[in-house]
Amino acid sequence: LIMVGAVRKIVIADALTQMIPTGIFERPGDFGAPELAGYLVAYAFALYNDFAGYTNVVRGVSGMMGIELTRNFDLPYFSRSFTEFWNRWHISFSHWLRDYIFFPTSRALLRRNPRRENVANLIIPPLFTMLISGLWHGTGWGMLLWGGLHGIYQVVERVLALRRPAARRGTAPRWRQALGMIVVFALVTL
Repeated sequence: LIMVGAVRKIVIADALTQMIPTGIFERPGDFGAPELAGYLVAYAFALYNDFAGYTNVVRGVSGMMGIELTRNFDLPYFSRSFTEFWNRWHISFSHWLRDYIFFPTSRALLRRNPRRENVANLIIPPLFTMLISGLWHGTGWGMLLWGGLHGIYQVVERVLALRRPAARRGTAPRWRQALGMIVVFALVTL
């Protein structure tokens, strides 16, 4: 784990970060659309490998001391939905948010109105949870916007799920699973 983590952090994440021009996201008008898209994808993989890399190093060092830590990333860019993404990205933090913010908020709203179409329960728990996540990452407007955007992604997903019953994981046609992965990756990267 230590070796894999070091490779992910030093060889992959740091190399990708170094190839991204300084200030590209502050001055996007200086670059063409294909360049911006390419650097945005490079940034997404740099960020993922940076987080997953240092997590692997920490898990490896902890394991050497007899402490077993939970796996924190499970190929999140292969997620077919935003709910699945947040169950596969920074798993310990995502599950804390789910258990201590999302579930209590949702249960409180369901006690008032247990119907599946309960608009408040469709909107408030995911939006509130992701806004809290944004604030945890930083108190600036950028992180609050990021949290709100991910909350909106989940709200849209929940509203669309009302139209058809949820399919068990892996039972949807392959084209729909592939399309889901592309959409989730594109919007998460954006």
